[in-house]
Amino acid sequence: MKQYPEIEAYGRLMELAVEHGLDELTVEEGDLKFKVQVGYRVTGAVSSGEVVSPAELILPQASPRRKTQGPSRPPTAVVVNAPLTGSFYRAPSPTEPNFAEEGAHVEAGQVIGLIEAMKVFSEVHADIAGTVVEITAKNGKPIERGDAILWIDPD
Repeated sequence: MKQYPEIEAYGRLMELAVEHGLDELTVEEGDLKFKVQVGYRVTGAVSSGEVVSPAELILPQASPRRKTQGPSRPPTAVVVNAPLTGSFYRAPSPTEPNFAEEGAHVEAGQVIGLIEAMKVFSEVHADIAGTVVEITAKNGKPIERGDAILWIDPD
């Protein structure tokens, strides 16, 4: 397998782009061009006429959209964040009831929603048992990794 020592350097450049809130970073050295777009897909790189196997990279946004503690939530409320980026769904299908509702009790490990990414549905589980005090994620809408899905007031 061919080694690419510049890969580590480019990884650091990607980290810097995210860390400094850059939407885009392009590095050119000789006939090698590397472009990072935060929140977008980056594919392939060409060096000396050779195509490096395409790799799809999706970098996190520089500033994740996280809701802060709202005035209507008790101070003990705990947030459940999205574990990955995709489309959030509150129910297993449009004709079935939602996994969780505001005011309802949930158990630790209970499914509280689904996130669909690349045609694969992943369950989202409650971290703790308690009462759902607010659902911040919108059904069928995109959600980013780290976004607040809902808030639970622990038992």
